Amino acid sequence: MRIRSIQIEVTSACNLRCSICWGRDMARPSGFMKLALFKKVVDEAAGMPRLRTLSLHFNGESTIHPDFVEMLEYVGTKGFGRVEYTSNGMNVSDEVLLATVKLPVAHVHFSAHGLHPEPPETARRLRALRAEHGQGPRTSANICWGGQPPEKMNEHFAQWYGVVDKFSLSGTIDEMAWTHLPNGFVERSQPHCSQPFRYAAVLWDGSVTVCCHDLRGDLASGNVNTDTLVNTVHEPYFVELREQIRTQTTPEDCLCTKCDLWKVRYQFPVLKKPLPLDEPPGINRCGRTIIQTQRRLRLPVIS
Repeated sequence: MRIRSIQIEVTSACNLRCSICWGRDMARPSGFMKLALFKKVVDEAAGMPRLRTLSLHFNGESTIHPDFVEMLEYVGTKGFGRVEYTSNGMNVSDEVLLATVKLPVAHVHFSAHGLHPEPPETARRLRALRAEHGQGPRTSANICWGGQPPEKMNEHFAQWYGVVDKFSLSGTIDEMAWTHLPNGFVERSQPHCSQPFRYAAVLWDGSVTVCCHDLRGDLASGNVNTDTLVNTVHEPYFVELREQIRTQTTPEDCLCTKCDLWKVRYQFPVLKKPLPLDEPPGINRCGRTIIQTQRRLRLPVIS
């Protein structure tokens, strides 16, 4: 088993309380990762073979961490193949954006689900820095479609088109349950969830989970404050959990027993033009879903 992706929750705190967010009512304590612990995790992640992606987010708004600029600068010294983070785009400082470009971060995703003008403006500032320095991240924005009429979603489209490299729609989130657009997913052929075999997230307090949907930390175990990252992701608890997932014998009270998200593949529609107003949401004139017909479209490349 090779871990391919590590997420570091530099903070679980957020400067917003979006109604669609499944982390807004999180029971576990909120906090900020200490810089010394962050550097320890990054150092150990840099030594993991076949690690492809380091993501500086999990739950919360990473850019509000008081040491986020120093964190970006430190990651930049380690030679990771791909670094990324997600932001709501609110109150992101020029220092953070400049550090993002200089690292350079490979991808910044804006998860901004209201019509506030600041997130697109943050993306414009980031684009300007990218043009000035001749390097920087690709950008994307995603809006949750919770059954609003197409004209409402087109307001979001008008905000983001030409501002980010990719703009897409997704379903809404409600306590681990996704409301999809009609036929907005397809069945996977895999026999079990592959996430715990290739992925791990280090929470702000140093505990570790192996599921990207586990924002409450229900599966969390071990702690990298007292052990190495490699030892923690391979500790007996996770070894047993992976075997139970492989054989589909997780206990009744296990989060994985109640989860079927691994059975479907989400196909977020990437929009190139506004949604049609004379059709039911999600369906085009041919009877196929917008998700199926537009998923391969991309916004124009922005230099």
